[in-house]
Amino acid sequence: MVLKSPGNDIWYEDECHFQQHGTRCRMWVPPEEEDPIIQHAPTRKVWLCSELYQPLRDNWLQWMQPYLMPKPFIVFKESFEIKKRGKKTILILDNARYHHAIMIQPWLNKNKGKIQLLFLPPYSRI
Repeated sequence: MVLKSPGNDIWYEDECHFQQHGTRCRMWVPPEEEDPIIQHAPTRKVWLCSELYQPLRDNWLQWMQPYLMPKPFIVFKESFEIKKRGKKTILILDNARYHHAIMIQPWLNKNKGKIQLLFLPPYSRI
């Protein structure tokens, strides 16, 4: 099995999104005063935090970016990629759409002997 081979480096990858929303404000204003205008934080700031974990060596890599696209996914993977003393990198991922993007396929084909993506089943609790 691929995961039990000593010649492979196994990494788990997951990401989460932080999104900043405006805040609702409820207050009392005397009837003789005009309603105040309150400026809230922007509602469209999104940050992606990706992490890679290697359980056998207890290594963590973290990366944050202000948006989510397949291209930064490739750049992130290349940043940790394959300086692993000739070992094949097995990357275990969830089924996010950008992990399957067409933009990633040429990169995967180019690195076919160096990296393999394994996807968790949909709705996996792992």
